[in-house]
Amino acid sequence: MKKLWNYCLIEYDTPIGVLLVVADQDGNLRAVDWDGLRPRMRRLLRRHYGENGFKLIPAAFRMFLRKQSAVTWRAISVPSTNYR
Repeated sequence: MKKLWNYCLIEYDTPIGVLLVVADQDGNLRAVDWDGLRPRMRRLLRRHYGENGFKLIPAAFRMFLRKQSAVTWRAISVPSTNYR
């Protein structure tokens, strides 16, 4: 059975629109996109984690930051790919 990943979905209001941030419970950044591109973000997450391989759990941005012991976000390294 494949593991189901639970990720926090944070919707952060910015002056130019709503920013969507997806992070795991350790503060590792998994995805960032704008609200208008939500379907694309979900499609790319499905491509990476599988059709039913993840669950997005809404979280308040401030509550998420308070939960982190150190407010340092780490990008997950991804193998280089040629997108021609």
